[in-house]
Amino acid sequence: MGLDIRIVGGLVVTDGTAEYRDLGIEGETIVEVGPPGSIGTAAEEIGAAGRYVLPGAVDAHFHCRAPSHPERGDFGSETRAAAAGGVTTVLEMPVSDPACSDPKVFLARRQLGERQCLVDFGLYAGGAVRDRDHAQSMAEVGAVAFKLFTHAPPSGRAREFEGLWATDEASIYRALEAVAPTGLVCTVHAENNSLMQMFTSLAADKDVPPRPPVIESVAIAIVGGMAAATGASVHIAHVTSKPALNAIRGARAAGASMTGETCPQYLVFDDAQITRLGSFAKVAPPLRPAIHQQALWGGLLDGTLAIVASDHAPFLPGEKADVDYALAPQGLPTVETMLPILMDAAARGILPLAKAAELVTAAPARLFSLYPRKGTISPGTDADIVVFDPHGVLLPGVSSLVSRAAGSGRIFDGMKLRGRIERTIVRGRTVFRDGVLADEANGQFVSPDGIVARAVT
Repeated sequence: MGLDIRIVGGLVVTDGTAEYRDLGIEGETIVEVGPPGSIGTAAEEIGAAGRYVLPGAVDAHFHCRAPSHPERGDFGSETRAAAAGGVTTVLEMPVSDPACSDPKVFLARRQLGERQCLVDFGLYAGGAVRDRDHAQSMAEVGAVAFKLFTHAPPSGRAREFEGLWATDEASIYRALEAVAPTGLVCTVHAENNSLMQMFTSLAADKDVPPRPPVIESVAIAIVGGMAAATGASVHIAHVTSKPALNAIRGARAAGASMTGETCPQYLVFDDAQITRLGSFAKVAPPLRPAIHQQALWGGLLDGTLAIVASDHAPFLPGEKADVDYALAPQGLPTVETMLPILMDAAARGILPLAKAAELVTAAPARLFSLYPRKGTISPGTDADIVVFDPHGVLLPGVSSLVSRAAGSGRIFDGMKLRGRIERTIVRGRTVFRDGVLADEANGQFVSPDGIVARAVT
């Protein structure tokens, strides 16, 4: 009997290599990878000559707004955006109402995702756990990682952050100490709360309250010391600055198990966008002066930063328009542009092609113990595939983004990226092809390798 799908003629870019290979898929699984012409017949053939064939991207930092604010984006709308961006697995952050900080909420959120998701998904748990038993209970329901904020929630959003934050050193230490025995990563939004309060008060009369890099680097240094002492595996979210990179290097030198990520918005935009767009350029931590971008690219090349993640955070344009910068919500619809921006960087010679792909495929899959099921093109793995045309052009912006929060993507208007995604395949099923998205939700819940998640009842 022949294969279900044969992908032929493409440059397969996976696990740090780029070679011409053909693929064979049966059902949801890649069953053959071989030299051109070596794969047998199939019910469907996808010609990939002149194309890159990539593993589906794994977005390790993703927010939708269900069930608390589905008008901004829910699992359905935002995983459709993910599919359009070549992302086949999203790891959803626990910020919601109710916050994803106990097993009951976690399981309800999983059920919602299974009903709505177009791509596969994992779920974070709140990282401000009460004790080791609480942390273990979240691991047992299949949490892919924990998330901890080291600053207080934004005004009016305390319920969405319940069980997610700790601002004093003792509370942060206790959280890491409790999480460490689970073996799961604790992803930390590292901004020092007391310094943030001080700098905000100093800038009370200015339009743009500063959150300078020292707020970030000090928080990383403190968390690094605690990670070394507790044995916790810590991952620093959305690194933005050279001081933050140096803090990660220092923490590692002191014995901490620490990795870091940055996001496309910090690689391609600087703080001039805040002057130009105000609240429509607001993210947290904020966009930095252009001098930091070169340091971030360097951090990706030397391994200080292990991955790139989108920090996709949808808000409606009406929530950002005509709102004082200090009071506006922080976040951009970025999941659709993450992979294209890295492929554009490869086309421009900023990153090697294989490195650009690895940062959003094998690297995050390994970090969150989803590899080799995800993040690679190898026999026996999930058939998550992106066919990418390096000769095409992508013009992202308000009029073309798929996210329900597309209107808040003004920062992308006028951008021109080299290459475009032609097709996205999730477990052997095409979910995006030439601008057309599949209708039926078919995403599956994923948990770390070796974890048998508790069944949903």
